[in-house]
Formats: sequence, C-alpha cells, structure tokens
Amino acid sequence: MSEKRPVIVLRVTNLNQSFAFYRELGFDSDWEDLVRKVVCMSTPVGDLLLVADPDLDVKLFLDTLDRRQQDSIPENSYYPFEVREVRKEEVLRFPKENLLLLQKRLAHWGVSDLLLEETPAVEQVLNMRDPDGYRVALYESLRLPDEEIIDLYRKGPDLLEGAILGLEDEELDLETEEGDTIRQILLQIVDFDLEMMQRMKWALAENGRSYTITLYNPEDWMEKLEYASRPVHTEIHMFRLLREHFLNQLEIIPGAMDHYLVSEQGKVEVRTMMQVTAETAWEQIQILMSTRHIRER
Repeated sequence: MSEKRPVIVLRVTNLNQSFAFYRELGFDSDWEDLVRKVVCMSTPVGDLLLVADPDLDVKLFLDTLDRRQQDSIPENSYYPFEVREVRKEEVLRFPKENLLLLQKRLAHWGVSDLLLEETPAVEQVLNMRDPDGYRVALYESLRLPDEEIIDLYRKGPDLLEGAILGLEDEELDLETEEGDTIRQILLQIVDFDLEMMQRMKWALAENGRSYTITLYNPEDWMEKLEYASRPVHTEIHMFRLLREHFLNQLEIIPGAMDHYLVSEQGKVEVRTMMQVTAETAWEQIQILMSTRHIRER
C-alpha cells in the first residue's frame, strides 16, 4: 500500500502576494493552474496548495488533475493523496536552516511581527503570519551529534584554564562589557555546572523520574555567595573533576545519553542537559577571552 501524499491547502485572497511570501521562505513552485487560481509549492513536509478560489473543491480538482497526468507524468501523480485544509488558528511548521539570516531578510522584505524563540540545545523557531493571517513557524534543530556534545563538554576545563592563564589575582577583577568581572563569570560557570550536574545525575540514577526544575537567579547567587571576592583556584580544579566524573559515568552506564527526566516542560534527555551545560560554559568563556584581549591591547 503506497503512502498518501500530503497536500496542505491554504485559502488565500491574493494568489500573487501569497506566492511571493512563500517563495521568500525558500519554497519552490511545482506547478500552477491560473484558470482555477491554484499554485502548488514544494515544501519539506508536503505540497503547499495556495487556492484563491473559495469555492474550489480541492479533492475533486486534484483527482481530476491526477487522471489527466496518469499517462504523461506518472511520477507527479496525486493518487493517493491526503488533503488537509489549514485553519487560521493552526501553526504551520516547516524545517529551515539559518533562521537568523532569514529573519533579517524577511524584515528587510517587509514581514512584520517576526519572533525568533530558542529552546537551548533543542531548536530555535521563527514565528510569523503570512499575508492572510495564517500562523507560520520555521524551526531549526540546535541538537549536536552525541560525539560533538561529549567533545565540547570534555574541552571545557582546558578552555577555562586557558582563558585565565597567566592572569594575576587582581586581574580577575577586570570587568566585561556587561559589568561583571572575570572572577564573577568564572564562578558562575562552575556553579551552573554544579546545578546541571544534579539534574543529570538524577537522570542517570532514576531514568524517567519526574523532576521539578527550579531556576536559580544568577544575580542572587553572585551576591549571596560572594563571587566578587572569592578565590577561584579550588573552583577551577573542581570544574575539571566534575567534568571528568560525569564523563566516566557516561562510559559505564549503558545508554546514558538516552536517560531523561520528566519536567513541567516535558521530557529532557541527558544529551540535551549536557549540551546546554557545555555550550553555556563555552559562551561564557568566550566573554572571558574577549575581555582579556581588549584589556591587553
């Protein structure tokens, strides 16, 4: 039994305007029937049918189209097909790459109300509405392969130590552009690792357990835990030991990266938590290095 071909139907008011919008999103025109006021565009999730005739019976139209093409273009046959008429309150999701660049291009083109949202280590989503008010969400996966996650996690201690190599204690109080000191950011990196370590260890020990993720306020921790005046050498050594400890756990526990917690946000795998931990440290280390280079000029 052949798989049904998905056909997504949008009832539009201005065919040319809608066609231009979806072409700007990177979708190609497959075919058009200007007499029936229909344009078909190819997308990664199926064919997108823009229909400007409000009275057109799409299923009958495609069935007729299928019979006309059976002999001449069998590979374009629409049989069997599955038509889905989209409602305005639905969200049309399409995979896409380079969303930040696309957001800038669409804004320049005149698309308003663009909203780029990110779920760290999972995906980023560019939300918008098309000319007829249909909700469109372009999503880009941010997940790294397991090998890259582990490699980035493993490199963290070397990167951190390299970022402060040769600095005297008083130089750790150099301020970043945001106003925090190198010392404060370094201690924040270590405390974040400790906080994430707790979650990941829960997942390794009790796979699938419910877990309430309590977000901490970095500014409060910075003040209450005396980041501004604390020495850092013990924390730097502990940071390396934490990473080595967890990497050893991954090697010993079968399927460790697949272990997960169930939070109020849904299922969160070890690989996701590990990627968030590794990338957060990497981003903050770049701030340290940038601050140091600016001061050394």
